Amino acid sequence: MRPHSFPTAMLVSALALSTAVFISTVAFPTSAGNSPGGQAEARGGSVQLYPRIAAPAYQVRLVAPSGAVFENLYMANEPIILTPGQMKGGWGNGSFTYEITPVRGVTVRGASQAGGGAVKALTQSETGSFRIQDGRLFVSTSATEQTRRSMKALADDNPAADQVIPDDLIVQGSTCVGLDCVLNESFGFDTIRLKENNLRIAFDDTSASAGFPANDWQLLANDSASGGLSKFSIEDVTGAKTPFTVVAGAPTNSFYVGSNGKVGFRTSTPVLDLHMNTSDTPAIRFEQNNAGGFSAQTWDVAGNEANFFVRDVTSGSRLPFRIRPGAPTSSLDIAASGNVGIGTASPAASLDVGRAGDATIRISNLLTTGVTTDWDIKNNSGSGRLTITDDPTAARIPFKLGAGADNNLLRVGALASNTVDINGNLVVTGTITPDYVFKKDFRIPSIQEHAKLMWKNSHLPKMQPAQTNAHGQGVINVGQRAQGMLEELEYAHVYIEQLHGDVQGLKKDVDKRDAELAQLRREIALIKAELRKQ
Repeated sequence: MRPHSFPTAMLVSALALSTAVFISTVAFPTSAGNSPGGQAEARGGSVQLYPRIAAPAYQVRLVAPSGAVFENLYMANEPIILTPGQMKGGWGNGSFTYEITPVRGVTVRGASQAGGGAVKALTQSETGSFRIQDGRLFVSTSATEQTRRSMKALADDNPAADQVIPDDLIVQGSTCVGLDCVLNESFGFDTIRLKENNLRIAFDDTSASAGFPANDWQLLANDSASGGLSKFSIEDVTGAKTPFTVVAGAPTNSFYVGSNGKVGFRTSTPVLDLHMNTSDTPAIRFEQNNAGGFSAQTWDVAGNEANFFVRDVTSGSRLPFRIRPGAPTSSLDIAASGNVGIGTASPAASLDVGRAGDATIRISNLLTTGVTTDWDIKNNSGSGRLTITDDPTAARIPFKLGAGADNNLLRVGALASNTVDINGNLVVTGTITPDYVFKKDFRIPSIQEHAKLMWKNSHLPKMQPAQTNAHGQGVINVGQRAQGMLEELEYAHVYIEQLHGDVQGLKKDVDKRDAELAQLRREIALIKAELRKQ
């Protein structure tokens, strides 16, 4: 495409077009004296705002050039003063935009929260701006109208100008500007037409006074280079940036702002503040690049007929969070206290599971190898009993705890000695006694063998020696200890029975010897009597 300069006629048409474009901004001019409503005033290094609309309170938002935001609620009797200290890092150079939103229904700070009502904003907001340049504060003021100059003065300053019109220009018809305009141009309904192979409309702001905005802008249609984009852009010429671009082929209503201020993407009837409409999975992408020194990370938030989900694009498009269509209200509800409710809108504990029926928590092992057990912890709706089972059919329930149990019925590690304390009856079913001791083929060690082991190890042979855990605390295997004690007790009874038999045998021997001794005594007495007679 050939480079060329703008002819005078094109500059005049561009000026006419620019006057047809109106951008509405509510400005708060600097004032003095009593500072009537609807004004902003510089006070040293700060700015004081005076709202136009009377209201009980005002929500104020200040946006810095860096994108930093300061927000605060001011009561009607409080001065609205903006200072650099309200933003991290201060203000710095650039233009600052503020918005004042009148709020009704609030009489003191926090009243809306205490009364349970939301802060209600009036329909009209006031906006304005101020600028920091080289450490100086400039509050927005009205532009000064440029002085008209005579034809002779313009001609003296622009000797090479083709045509200068130092008065209003009125064209009762259509205007074509560009190197490719032809005689008898057919305009149709066009009022202004730009026609050539390099299409630009430049806004060259000649403001020179300190504090006045002077940025240059440009409307651009299509790239100039071969192979470039067919597009429409708004360019920040001074800042060498292109903040807005529409590429050719974009569908109708790609970006639509309704009369109610609601924005539609691919829809001309936006229902909410931001409304996206597409035939397959409308989504929002949050992409952090690594230009700022942080690791790159991309997230998607999307929804379709299958689920609403958050996708971790960077980590292989995993879906760590999903909501299926038809999920009931408060399926997951986080209260202001931080309590999490599942199936309840008013969680009363850190984790509150509510269900109209059996409320169950399942703990699953999803490994494809090894033991893949599922455990269910259930609050039974019929009995109120808490059960724990690894049997989904609930045919086998190894643990049950009835409702209304006594206080401290079972305490584990609640005492200083880290013991298990049971306040109530303990019922244990199943075979827990070592009955094998009484089997005919079971060999019981002799008393001598048992005594030898006992004295050698300093504990009963069937009792496990003292053990400690990694923290040096004593550990007792309750099952082994109970069975060992029973086995030792059964040994003792066997030994008692054996010793009783031995004692009975010895008693018989003693009785026999006593009878024999008595007989000997009688016989000796008879012999002594016979000897006396002689």
